[in-house]
Amino acid sequence: MQRGEASTGRVEILCGASSRGGSRPGVPIYDVRAGGRMWVRDIWYEGDPEEYLHLEDRGEFVQCGNRIATNKARGHETEDAIVIEGKAGLALLAQCSPHGANLRVGRVPEGFTCLLYGLTPYPETKVELAAPGKNCARLFCRQNNLPGTGSEPLEDLGDVSDEMILRVMEPLRRLVPVSLEEPPDGSTALRMHRVFLNGKIGVRIQGGGLQEGG
Repeated sequence: MQRGEASTGRVEILCGASSRGGSRPGVPIYDVRAGGRMWVRDIWYEGDPEEYLHLEDRGEFVQCGNRIATNKARGHETEDAIVIEGKAGLALLAQCSPHGANLRVGRVPEGFTCLLYGLTPYPETKVELAAPGKNCARLFCRQNNLPGTGSEPLEDLGDVSDEMILRVMEPLRRLVPVSLEEPPDGSTALRMHRVFLNGKIGVRIQGGGLQEGG
């Protein structure tokens, strides 16, 4: 993958939670190098180490629907938890919620593509791009409000084409845990797919035969 071409194998991590106690400086939770490929989806991370993701070599990293709460969320000062400075390949972070995990994208060279799409960082969590352009962008991101509810839009950065967005988002169209088949007769087809909830009330499911409070 010296020029960013796709390799044949990859690692997929689908749905779960992760944490790590103690501090091991310089050892990130996720690290892709030497042409490796990793797709991560729907993972909650909360832990002490501030190094969450470092992409400083050749490879492909796709992450969608993740909660990223590093130790800064508990009042500690930290350096950038997410550093993207790849040499070749791509990085896609979509619909993630960084909490205290400052994110920095360096100058992206030709042959590397970076897209930050629909992120919802918490207050005082930075999402910075050194040189947005045709292969590096921040789109449709919103900063959460605290205290209180709601969010405010962050400025779109980068001059990327629709073709580039479709190409980078292509892994998300294939990264699903199971196929959506027709439900058995007599059952209810309630499906929740790619839903991120953040607040005091999550999801309440009540059967039609139950009374309020029953």
